Amino acid sequence: MNKLKFIYIFTIFSPLYLSTLVGKITPSQPTLQIKDTQNSRQIQQIEPNNTNANLFEQNRDLILKFTKQPHFTKSSIKCFFRHTFNNPYYADRYLPFDLSHILTFSGFASQTVKPREYLFNVISIFEQKLFFSGFINGYEFEEFLKNYILLISQYFNQKTEKEERINQIKEKLYTLLCNDFDKLKANPEKILNETAISIDLIATNTSMTQDDIDLPISRLQDAVLGLFKICLSDLIWSPVDHIKIWKSIKSISSMLEECLQKQILIDSHNLNQLFWCLIARFSYFIALWGNNLPESFYTDIIDEINSKPCNLWNIKENDPLLLSKFRHLNYILNQGTLRSKLHLNKVNLLPVQQDKSSS
Repeated sequence: MNKLKFIYIFTIFSPLYLSTLVGKITPSQPTLQIKDTQNSRQIQQIEPNNTNANLFEQNRDLILKFTKQPHFTKSSIKCFFRHTFNNPYYADRYLPFDLSHILTFSGFASQTVKPREYLFNVISIFEQKLFFSGFINGYEFEEFLKNYILLISQYFNQKTEKEERINQIKEKLYTLLCNDFDKLKANPEKILNETAISIDLIATNTSMTQDDIDLPISRLQDAVLGLFKICLSDLIWSPVDHIKIWKSIKSISSMLEECLQKQILIDSHNLNQLFWCLIARFSYFIALWGNNLPESFYTDIIDEINSKPCNLWNIKENDPLLLSKFRHLNYILNQGTLRSKLHLNKVNLLPVQQDKSSS
């Protein structure tokens, strides 16, 4: 594991972990604490002290246990689930900052007989923990997505799945004509109906009668979509890294578009759903931390989206009456600019509300 990430994870096991903002820090750097005042939220720095160093030593074994990657053996996987995955701290204090275990288990798919079904199960298992994570580090998800696409894209080959279905149908017809021909002559209506039903199940990817047949690609696509929605809906960034935030969002959106190109996503409708998840989470982040972001943060993004192409706009809304992603984001950013200006003059505003006007 990256040494910087290892050192950072220590902070979430300290009493300050709930008040520590997402960002790459070390014990020698000041951490950030959220302080609620009567009318607004403020960020305060907490200087490092010996207590943090002591806590790091106390939690060293636990952190090492969490950062350890399992091997594709029965004993190693059993050890992981018993001591890491089921640990009460794993979901809310570790998984939001490190999704590498999902990558590790997904990498084992190539060693299984039915890789798509295996990947489906991996997603199902980790989704349960992600429900309890509360948030996901935006930069960690960006890195995860890049590696995850490389790992799983090979299992969405529609041509291969079509060949598998053709072979199944041929095998079914061969059995009918060679082995069950006497039954066919004796009761043709019944046998033909049974054969037609079997072929229909194969053609519609709903046949689960053969142990050597892998999960349909469409089922895995649905599972991946659900995983991405959970992660995107919980993304958070650090306001002190405001220069990186928009770059991170553009990078994530580009990789989501790549998922559609590689057939990891079913269609553009699914991609549009994920784009809206990403924009909604960015809007929520601004609603929380908009006062603490400099005016240049907003104006730079506004200038860019109004002058340069952005893949977030590549997918249009289904109906022209619906608010477009472009107009929604423009509204949020303009409101954020106003909040930033007023905050400099110590004037507090209510959180940003979404624009109700149509596009």
